[in-house]
Amino acid sequence: MRWVAVSLVTLLCISTIPVTTAGGDGVHWNGYVLDRNSIPNRVLIDHNAEPYSLHTGNADVIVVAFIFTTCVDVCPVITNNLIEAESQLGGIDYQFVSITVDPATDTPEVLKEYMDDRGATWPHLTANLSDMELVWDDFQISVITEEIEEHEHSENNDRDNRDENDRSEGEDVTEEDCDQRGGDWIESPDREGYYYCEMGEDAGDEGDSQDRFESTVTVVMPDGNESVNVVNPTGWNQLTAAADQNGWTVNASESEWGHFITGINGDDSPDDYSWWWELHSWNETSESWMGSSVGIDDIDTGMLAFAPNSTDDTTIPMPDLRNDTFVIVQSNGSNDSSVLTQINAWHMSLAALNSFDAPKSEWGHYMSSIEGVSAPSDYSWWWQLHYWNTTTESWAESMLGMDSLHDQRHIAWAPNSTMDSMIPEPRMQERMICHDMNTHENTSHDNQEDCENAGFIWATVEDNSGNGDHGEEMIHKLGVVYPDGTAEMYEGRYSGMQMVSAYEHSIKTLNQNEINHSMENGSVSSIDGMSSEYQLYVWHELGQYSHWMPTSDSANESILMENYNHYAWVAENQNGSSLVSPMIDDEDEQRPATSTSHSTQTFILNSDWKPKVVFTGYDWNVDLFVDDIKRAAGGSNDPHDDDDSIPGFTFVLTSASLGLAIIASRRED
Repeated sequence: MRWVAVSLVTLLCISTIPVTTAGGDGVHWNGYVLDRNSIPNRVLIDHNAEPYSLHTGNADVIVVAFIFTTCVDVCPVITNNLIEAESQLGGIDYQFVSITVDPATDTPEVLKEYMDDRGATWPHLTANLSDMELVWDDFQISVITEEIEEHEHSENNDRDNRDENDRSEGEDVTEEDCDQRGGDWIESPDREGYYYCEMGEDAGDEGDSQDRFESTVTVVMPDGNESVNVVNPTGWNQLTAAADQNGWTVNASESEWGHFITGINGDDSPDDYSWWWELHSWNETSESWMGSSVGIDDIDTGMLAFAPNSTDDTTIPMPDLRNDTFVIVQSNGSNDSSVLTQINAWHMSLAALNSFDAPKSEWGHYMSSIEGVSAPSDYSWWWQLHYWNTTTESWAESMLGMDSLHDQRHIAWAPNSTMDSMIPEPRMQERMICHDMNTHENTSHDNQEDCENAGFIWATVEDNSGNGDHGEEMIHKLGVVYPDGTAEMYEGRYSGMQMVSAYEHSIKTLNQNEINHSMENGSVSSIDGMSSEYQLYVWHELGQYSHWMPTSDSANESILMENYNHYAWVAENQNGSSLVSPMIDDEDEQRPATSTSHSTQTFILNSDWKPKVVFTGYDWNVDLFVDDIKRAAGGSNDPHDDDDSIPGFTFVLTSASLGLAIIASRRED
């Protein structure tokens, strides 16, 4: 009897322990309980194209949702759930954040439009892919994004998907073939005598756009003076690089007409001029070598050769058609070729800087002096190489030497004590011209310092020489968003201009495009017959995250090129989200279609950014979600945290059972 009573008491005592679905902290949660470390702080880009630190603010609870704007089913439901949850969080210090899983599509402008369409007010974040991948890994989110290939099936595309413009793929295209296919036979602007077949109206647009932007070498001198030098390689630069690569020796005299080659590898041309070193270039059309009509300093890089003028051109070895090649044929008929497969920082410096010294050691070239300024022998400072990091949009010190830093679009040299942030941004340096405002003609000055010292303007241009009429001219865009929401982008063309305000630019551009307008006192009241109170917008240049934004600046005071390069007028009750980028020539250009899949998870984190619970999918109960938000914020007691049994009854029953056990025990004694 005693053992039965004792067992009963034990079972009753155990029954008083609450049985719940609590987490490790003993608190009941409605979502899936997580036991993870705090999420580290990351800096992303918000829907206003501004940097946004994840740990911004000091909210008691944070909700992080992962979405993408082209998701038509799950993501809008999650966003609507969060909007509904917000309405129940009065008195709670919370912060919602939505993070994209498709940064290629979800630019700040796209996220802003998504928010406006759905009424969301919290930050929506994007960034470069590498930065996003870090955040996805932090939250253990699995993301798979694939580009959807768009194939146009027609009888003209059944050639093994071969690029008609790429002759290096092995297809021998002649001018006659090009004409029969309806293409245009075009001379390359980069290689003398090289022609290619351009198919279709839009073929080559991307390449032409890229050609407008030059590679640059920026130099910051010890006294703080800065210069941005365009990389403009010549045949002499290529010969110098080839000689360094192959160990050739080159003897040359220099005059006002450039370099004159007198000897190569100890093979000097005779004083009686019975033969001399003749420069050749490869003619892609005839697929043969031909003598050059220009000197080594004036010829573009490409497929070049030097041989005695008495050499039969057909005996000069064929170049590597895929890479810049320099062939040397000696007077005894022996030959050697140098193929340049990669461009390094030394090559870029050769082609951009007028005066520098970079001796070569067993570890490669190193920068000794620039413009006559040498690094001191006590190493109190030295010339430090930098490269432009396109991911972070900032300068970074190179851990590699100038011979080992390959395939960079922009590099910089500065004393090692110079902060990276003090080096001017390259900002996709566009082709520049020196312009005389009095004669409205371009001058021959090829660098900013000489141009400005001569009293002229160093200006950005767009090369329209292929159009035949305009030559080189500057183009600045003017966008308009009309009262009905439609948007247009107009071009303002300048062949030479003095100081132009945004107001004057607007009048000029609308007149050039024959658009009726009414403007007075620096404001716009009607464009193309549509009246409204139009607000001035400007194109805010931030690299990949450049965007249109409203400005409080007066249109009479904001100066074209000095302040901004592109402007827009937006009607009342409209915004700039419908304006295309002024950098896009074809307004019909679209981003590649993508297919994105990810694990659908919405996280609730505490003030230390430690994930507490996660709600998976999208059909979760908003009320239960709100309960967990309040619980994480410490603003709600979970009704389930109390014991599910009746404490008073349990206590009475336990006490009675304990008495019975004592009585039974005494009776047995």
